[in-house]
Amino acid sequence: MAQRASERVPAVSVVIPAYNQAHYLGDAVRSVLAQTFQDREIVVIDDGSDDDTPAVAAGFGAAVRYTRQDNQGLPSARNAGIKASRGQFVAFLDSDDVWLPGYLAEIIACFERSPSTAAVYTGWRHIDGSGQDLPAASRRVVEP
Repeated sequence: MAQRASERVPAVSVVIPAYNQAHYLGDAVRSVLAQTFQDREIVVIDDGSDDDTPAVAAGFGAAVRYTRQDNQGLPSARNAGIKASRGQFVAFLDSDDVWLPGYLAEIIACFERSPSTAAVYTGWRHIDGSGQDLPAASRRVVEP
């Protein structure tokens, strides 16, 4: 896709693939909007949902770029998100997940500290509907 000279290129494109996730999608998008690092765009790829996913995405107005495709599965939706992205970096957020406010800032800092870095991944926590930690978590650290 050719980019118009007047379009600003965001540092990060946040790709959120969604399939029948209307009940979670709003929280995922709000967690991106609440990031301390704001040089980003949000790209929601609707993988053929038959729930209110389109309405939830539309409720965020210009803050979200929304694309709908026929249901083809998560890998296809992620690939469509990559193709629609304009950012220097791509970050994936599943539609039923949320980020802590400093997530993108920490990720970008990794790339700034080590410009030859090709990818960064993070740990995760399982939480229940009330925000309580569940037993499983990932805290593995890999040194460069």
